[in-house]
Amino acid sequence: MRFFDVVVVGAGPGGLVAGLLLSRSRAHVAVFEAGPSFERSYRGETLTPGTQQIFADLGLRDRIWALGGGDPSGVAVVVGGRTYEIDLVGDPHKRIRQVPQPLLLGLLAQEARDAGALVQMGTRVRGLVHDRDRIAGITVVEGGEPETIGARLVIAADGRFSVARRDAEIKLLPTRVPFDLLWTSGRGSGRRVQVIVDEGEIFVAFPTTAHGAQIGWLIEKGSYASIRAHGLDWVRERIARALARAHEPIEATIERFDDLSLLPVVSEIAERWTVPGLLLIGDAAHPMSPVGGQGINVAIADAVVAARTLAVAVREGETDTRIDELLRAVERERAPSVRRIRTQQNILPNLLRTIGPERGLAFLGPLARRLVRGGNIPPPLRAAVDRFLLGDPPVRANHGPWITQPVATKFL
Repeated sequence: MRFFDVVVVGAGPGGLVAGLLLSRSRAHVAVFEAGPSFERSYRGETLTPGTQQIFADLGLRDRIWALGGGDPSGVAVVVGGRTYEIDLVGDPHKRIRQVPQPLLLGLLAQEARDAGALVQMGTRVRGLVHDRDRIAGITVVEGGEPETIGARLVIAADGRFSVARRDAEIKLLPTRVPFDLLWTSGRGSGRRVQVIVDEGEIFVAFPTTAHGAQIGWLIEKGSYASIRAHGLDWVRERIARALARAHEPIEATIERFDDLSLLPVVSEIAERWTVPGLLLIGDAAHPMSPVGGQGINVAIADAVVAARTLAVAVREGETDTRIDELLRAVERERAPSVRRIRTQQNILPNLLRTIGPERGLAFLGPLARRLVRGGNIPPPLRAAVDRFLLGDPPVRANHGPWITQPVATKFL
């Protein structure tokens, strides 16, 4: 039986960052991913300034920039025949970056391998290994052959439908979200994130490559079947009619229903993030709404805190009791931040549902513009923006057992 200090389930952004940092800290680490490759559509691509700083701390920012992607220069809110432009170019503290996630994951996987980790693709995790009252590893299947992998610690980063969470019998505590999101790809030459209100419905478009875009349509929860029943031509025409109002030209490229991807939006948090020998991070611990592009960024922050807290203990062979104390410490540090961000994510859709998208965005557009330009904005609103952009509190990777040389501490 193979045995590791740490086994990470899931090679998403959170799982790979955890594997990379633990390996750089000289722990013996394996990361197992069910997918045969990283080529999957409609995954989070938004890197906030806080996450960009983490990658700068690790010496990876310039290489991630070189992967390409979109670099939005601002936001345009189109509502009621008016456009509210919010320019972010001059303020690096408020600049976001769209990075193609398959390329990002490939880079992180190679960095983890270079640091000594095993990153194994195409390996489905069937469940956890239970040894009395403790998790002692995982069972996997590769090529039809089952295998037991032993570990002192299992980190579950396997997403909203986490096999590890289910096997540990950890429940999710939901908060109702009134909408789902219908995604598709498109073409456009713009540089702004666009929020368009058309006929009482909200559409979002943002650049992902030099001439590409992703387009989202916020639909009433559970309504996709009825939308699909109208037929493909009706769906194409509905999206095109909304995009005709865009501030910068953009069009959807929909040839068949397979070009559409439904994201059932949830906002949940696990009743607990840990049992002896197991830690949940990212969407395994807290499936998040897409509002504010927080999922990938919060998962990476979870991974940094987990690696910093746990690396030395697993590397030095501290007792199971001590490791379990540290698992609970990770949850105590990260769970309050996730709850605050989740609450903030749910304010906007609930507000728009209550007073209507037109009235809500007509109010928020000018307010956001004043905020970026340094206008007289209440401190709670500034704090809310910082929470999305920088983290709550900000997480840095410029200190930890993986640091081998001084790194710059100045923000981007």
